[in-house]
Amino acid sequence: MINDVTDNTLQKVTVTNLLNAGVNTSQQNITDLANLTSGSGTATIDMDANPVQYVEIASGASSVTFANPSNMPSGGPPSSTAKSVTVIIKNNHSSAVTLSFGTQWKFLKSAPTQIVAGKTAVLAITAYSSSLLIAGYAAED
Repeated sequence: MINDVTDNTLQKVTVTNLLNAGVNTSQQNITDLANLTSGSGTATIDMDANPVQYVEIASGASSVTFANPSNMPSGGPPSSTAKSVTVIIKNNHSSAVTLSFGTQWKFLKSAPTQIVAGKTAVLAITAYSSSLLIAGYAAED
């Protein structure tokens, strides 16, 4: 049994089952966070909104700050619950855009510092207390 604390064996699962863990439908609504069009913009992820959120960076934007998310789980660390969100970031700008993150962000690897012109990236976030989250980032080549 997967959640049995006495079972310490590694479970074999398909990638599809892993990505759909806890999801009861094959479709998810998307929350459009921001269409950043000039200068420096801020995007705040809402951990209670849809599990897929979207940020578009348009021509004229030079940097994006991802603020600490709103509606983090209460208590902890760790909290008795966790919340997960996937953010799609699309850079429609003709040049690279600088990325920065709030103080609560911890990355599996180094935090990304920019997104290249014309590329799309995915930011996967799991918040596990009122002040801690872990994130993974990948961008298309």
